[in-house]
Amino acid sequence: MTKTTWSWTSPPRWAPCWSSATTPISSRCPPGGEPRSSPRRSSARKWTGCAATPAAHAESPRSRIRCAPPVEPGTIDTVTVVWPEPQHAPITWETFLDIDEEVRRDLEIVDGYVIPREQRGRDHQKVGTRLSLALERAAVTEMRRTGSASCYETNTEVDVLLWEVPPTARKPDAVLHRCLPEFEQLAAEHVVIVAEVLSTWSERRDRVHKMSDYADAGIPHYWLVSFDKVGAVVIERYALTGGSKPYTHIGTTHRDMGPVAVTATDPFPIEIRWQDLEVAPPL
Repeated sequence: MTKTTWSWTSPPRWAPCWSSATTPISSRCPPGGEPRSSPRRSSARKWTGCAATPAAHAESPRSRIRCAPPVEPGTIDTVTVVWPEPQHAPITWETFLDIDEEVRRDLEIVDGYVIPREQRGRDHQKVGTRLSLALERAAVTEMRRTGSASCYETNTEVDVLLWEVPPTARKPDAVLHRCLPEFEQLAAEHVVIVAEVLSTWSERRDRVHKMSDYADAGIPHYWLVSFDKVGAVVIERYALTGGSKPYTHIGTTHRDMGPVAVTATDPFPIEIRWQDLEVAPPL
């Protein structure tokens, strides 16, 4: 069990407490404590506030959290945080969905085990958003051309259920998929293109683990995007060819090669220019 010490300026009658990511929001605080949101310390940690009542000071076996004792408003105090025990058994997809949405957006589930997502800086997120918008423009053009024959949507950082037993779901940086009813779960069979933006924290996971997962789930196209301070700089495209796995590399483009980042005909005509993927003026 790992212990970490934090210092904070206490608000009136409230003290921070650690909450397990796999515990529903209604049970994060011990009996007598009420959940309150507070600033996130990192992408893999979620903090709540517990009411400073005697019952909220003890460690709760149910949620495996420990709250700080009450302190005077505005004073500086220190709390030792007890991290949750490791997950010893896989959970179901329904249990994963029961996790509070704000917490779950920084989590993925692989073979029933909850894992934190990699760190993502602002430029990383911006490049993913720019790519999603570029794919959306291409999809809109295709839908106008074909009328009601096709319908596509794009999303960023949304759960894509790859398989349900054991539950595995990833959150791509950008995804192009067929249109779905409002409350239907996005799954691998709906996805046409999935894209991940590479960074120091994510490159191994994106190139090895996620590439394998997406191929096993049968997603036809996988794109890897590298970026710098200006925006996307390299795009690698992979595809399942002839229904075979793993992915086959079908092309790589670099920003120095010309103004066009992507020219593709499958699943429909797509042309994306590097300027569409910029996050800052060129140097």
